[in-house]
Amino acid sequence: MQKIAIGWLTWSMTESSFWLGVVACADLLPIVLLSPAAGVLADRSHPRLIMMGAQGIAFAQAVTIAILFSLDLLGIELLVLMTLIHGLAMGVNQPARLIVIGKLVPAEELPTCIALNAVAFNLSRFVGPALAGFWIAAGDMSVVFALNALSFLVFLIALAALKLDPKQTAPGAETGYFTDALEAFRFITCHRGLFPILALMTISSFVLRPVVELLPSIADVIYGSGAGTLALFSSCMGLGAAVSGAWMASNAKPSPFNTILVASIAMSMCTGLLVLADNEIAGATVAFIAGGGMLASSVSTQVLMQLKTPEALKGRVLSFYALIFIGAPALGALIIGLASDLVGLQAPFILASILTLAATLLTWRRRVRITRGLQ
Repeated sequence: MQKIAIGWLTWSMTESSFWLGVVACADLLPIVLLSPAAGVLADRSHPRLIMMGAQGIAFAQAVTIAILFSLDLLGIELLVLMTLIHGLAMGVNQPARLIVIGKLVPAEELPTCIALNAVAFNLSRFVGPALAGFWIAAGDMSVVFALNALSFLVFLIALAALKLDPKQTAPGAETGYFTDALEAFRFITCHRGLFPILALMTISSFVLRPVVELLPSIADVIYGSGAGTLALFSSCMGLGAAVSGAWMASNAKPSPFNTILVASIAMSMCTGLLVLADNEIAGATVAFIAGGGMLASSVSTQVLMQLKTPEALKGRVLSFYALIFIGAPALGALIIGLASDLVGLQAPFILASILTLAATLLTWRRRVRITRGLQ
């Protein structure tokens, strides 16, 4: 809900795709800076306690932004600052959250667990934008910010009740943070199976996934509509992701690597079609498919990262996954947003679709070697 509200508020204040990119960067780019150190911290410490600290900061930020908006004190600069605080908290939170998922279930149930976690998240992406769009259209965005603050409080209570086996928590280490992070980086770059998959994920995250952050400008400029269309497209992406996740969580276990390739092709084509479609029904349809492709690709990549990484390295390796998954779209949104202000929205996203499709086909050609590397 808050993501849609902040995006629409930014667009209302500035009518600039560049400022949408700045806000997205403030929210997501801190993960690029913090993820390696946060991954080391997650390997050394109790991930639940790390999450509680980070979510506590996010709760305070959510309350502050709700109060500032209600008092009509929230300008674009302050909005960027508040978003940056949220991004810093999530930068610390993300590796710990990914580790907790792997500690709650046995390894054979991990693919289903990750998929179900993604379903829950993306159901919120379906319901949240619809509710946010209703309140935005009703002219009362303060309700969105207030409910978001309440949601953090509920999550903090849930974290307090969560119990993890202390034996599963790694003890502190004597080596430095940089040395530990470098060890994980070497593991990733030398792995013949994981590295090509992460390279493909980096490209798609950088050039395709910024479409989520730039949806307000797409809805307004290309479709000539307002918050209703924004909520529709965002909800369709979330629903497509939820359906994709439910399929992945079913008993029929798909091959993660093959799923990544098919999903990358689907989201490449649909992202390009989203900026070319001439009516809302067509746009909503391709948004649904693109959302499903993004979810299937990210879940399959995370499953492979969890299963193919030694336990002692898992927090640090997953921090690089988080860095790519969340940080690359932030930088991409900033660059594509600036390009969109200069040459229009269609050309940058069409080029992004072509680049991702080419990278996917190149990975497809090397599939035999990559499959051997994953064994």
